[in-house]
Amino acid sequence: MDKNRASKALRIASILCAVTAAIIEVVSVLVYYDGTSNYFKSQSLLPTIAVILALLGTAIGIVSAITINREFQVATIFSDKNSPSPATIGFLTASIFTMIYCSRTIQPAIGVLSAILLLCGAIYCILTSIPALRAKKNLAVLFGILAILGTILLNAYYYFDVSLEMNAPFKLTTQMGLLCATVYLTGEIRFLLGTQKPKFFLGLCTMLVSIGSLCSLSLLVAFFLDKTDRGDYVTGALLVFCMILSALLRMRNLLAPTVPDNTEETAEVEE
Repeated sequence: MDKNRASKALRIASILCAVTAAIIEVVSVLVYYDGTSNYFKSQSLLPTIAVILALLGTAIGIVSAITINREFQVATIFSDKNSPSPATIGFLTASIFTMIYCSRTIQPAIGVLSAILLLCGAIYCILTSIPALRAKKNLAVLFGILAILGTILLNAYYYFDVSLEMNAPFKLTTQMGLLCATVYLTGEIRFLLGTQKPKFFLGLCTMLVSIGSLCSLSLLVAFFLDKTDRGDYVTGALLVFCMILSALLRMRNLLAPTVPDNTEETAEVEE
């Protein structure tokens, strides 16, 4: 098996680990989560298994990114057509609900500022989804940096929220997912600046998909089944979920057949 096939197999294995972790976490919420204490019931193994699978998916994904044998002469993660980004919905929803819920925390100013910056994140997603707007690189990069600051402040909003225990599962998984989303965005902006590192970016994508799987679906299920009433955390999980979808689309664009392949075919015909 050559390196590219091995890398693809590892990438698929990483995604399968993430999907399995997400499913197990949802089952854990349905069976073991106690909304009154904000914790899983004692001696419940499924949440631990979900975390192990998420970490395993991250490790496998990083190995997949390292072992891929491609030069990426035409490295792009953006479509050449107008293609709406799922992350737009995540940023917009997170902005609205953070503004609504921020009065509950001891640091409402952080919530208000993060809501404004998250709205800038939605604008960034729109700018990068339309080639004509994406050509305005300085503007897109500016809003991209504001989007990163928005995710950082949203994490700070959760950190200073004393209404939920610091080590509560929903708080930890949402914060870790957002942290991965923050780092992922830095890798995405590098493509706008022309300083991209494709293999590094692939590693960031698999990390976001794997770690983000722990909160992206479980909190949504918990909210709609009345296991939790914390809509501010649910919107953070929704943002992570939308970022995961966006990362998968970016990965697909990056790993799609490149122009040099077509050039080589044309050269063979001319010969």
